[in-house]
Amino acid sequence: MSDGIGTEDVAIILLATYNGQRYLPEQIDSLLAQTHLNLRILVRDDESTDETLTVLSSYVARYPQKMQLMRGPNLGFVGNFLSLIAAAPRDAAAYFFCDQDDIWLPDKVAAAMQRLKEASGPVLYFGRLTVVDESLQTLQLSPLISRWSFGNALLESQATGCTIAVNPQAMQLLQLARPEAKLIVAHDWWAYLVIIALGQVIFDSEPRILYRQHEQNSLGVARSRLAALRQRWAHLRQGRWGQRRPEPMMAHFLELYRGSLNPEQVRLIEAVSLHRRGYWAPLGLYVKGAIWRRGVLNQIVLLCMLLFQPMLRRWQTRQT
Repeated sequence: MSDGIGTEDVAIILLATYNGQRYLPEQIDSLLAQTHLNLRILVRDDESTDETLTVLSSYVARYPQKMQLMRGPNLGFVGNFLSLIAAAPRDAAAYFFCDQDDIWLPDKVAAAMQRLKEASGPVLYFGRLTVVDESLQTLQLSPLISRWSFGNALLESQATGCTIAVNPQAMQLLQLARPEAKLIVAHDWWAYLVIIALGQVIFDSEPRILYRQHEQNSLGVARSRLAALRQRWAHLRQGRWGQRRPEPMMAHFLELYRGSLNPEQVRLIEAVSLHRRGYWAPLGLYVKGAIWRRGVLNQIVLLCMLLFQPMLRRWQTRQT
């Protein structure tokens, strides 16, 4: 992916696609319109069945020095991104996660790279976003993030994947191990967890992306507390709650990175893992504020999970 330009300020955009023909051209055009010109787009298509590959091939033919295409096999949303992370070249200044259906504002790459340059060690940058509908009409702004911690990252990711950028040291940590996609809730949560444990996280309060909501979103944003509650209830009834439970990912993280973690981090993971220590240990951590989730509703959900876990599991078993 080299064209003779120096690599000291190259930005690598990791674009995952699957049946994204409808919005993909707008997204790629917004990448190519970035004020930071020295960028490369590494795209992996997860065996699309629509015209996504035709769209991508057209752009690769027009911008051969800017774009590189990887094709399947189908690995699913998480596996697609994990493959991109593993394939990312090691000679860039920054790496960006990119979905197929959003719009990046022109200064998104430049602003993130500046913030990454100002920090040291492994760094993950993430930011606020403007939530829009299919026609790009503004719906809301994502919340301002004022605090985070390792104990929080075990239970949720506050970083929306399409806003994430990491520096080379952080990418080296992510490439240090090859996680199993089936044990990872989401690629962005995994990256957030690894870097918050072994590096540092920085937040940009200025929205620099139009985050499009539509029927085909893999994950979406609830527009109100009531909508969020309905979403959680639907996941519970459909048996999807267990698919987003973090315990298997925690155990996998501990398995792969134990040698890099400090003793307190190891103890926290083992205590939070509800399968290992029963329920009193994590409940005590919750009371002390060592583990938490953002927002009143999420805190209530977490407390209920800690108190009523056995009952919930029996109910889910009957539903499935």
